[in-house]
Amino acid sequence: MNPNGRSIIPDVPIITPRELPKTVDISHKLASGYVKRIEKSIDEYKEELADGEDIRVYVILNDGNKILAQSFGYYNPNMIRVYGLYSDGTNSHALLHQNSIQILLTKVQIDSGDERQEIEFNYHQ
Repeated sequence: MNPNGRSIIPDVPIITPRELPKTVDISHKLASGYVKRIEKSIDEYKEELADGEDIRVYVILNDGNKILAQSFGYYNPNMIRVYGLYSDGTNSHALLHQNSIQILLTKVQIDSGDERQEIEFNYHQ
C-alpha cells in the first residue's frame, strides 16, 4: 500500500485459460491425407469423362521427365510413393516429398471396347 491507503498493484482482470482440444487433428497435413486428396481429384476428373475417353495420370519430376502413375502410396509424415512407367517405358518407383509432387491429369481417346485404366491407392504404410 502507498501512503494514501491505496494498493500499488493495479487491478488485473482474471484470465481463465480457454479449453483446448485433447487432440489436434493433423491428418490433412500428413502424406496419407495428401494421397486421399489425389484420389478425390482423380475421381472428380473421371466423372467428366465421356464414352471413349480415359484418364492418364502423370507425375512430373523435377528434371521434366514423367511417370505414368499406376499406383500411389505414402510414408507418413510426408513422403508420397508413386509406382508406374517412367518416360522411357521402364517400371519405376519414386519417393517424392508431398510439397514437391506435381500431377497432371489428361483425357485420352480409347476404343469403346477397351477397359479404362485403374489407378490403385495403397493406404497401408
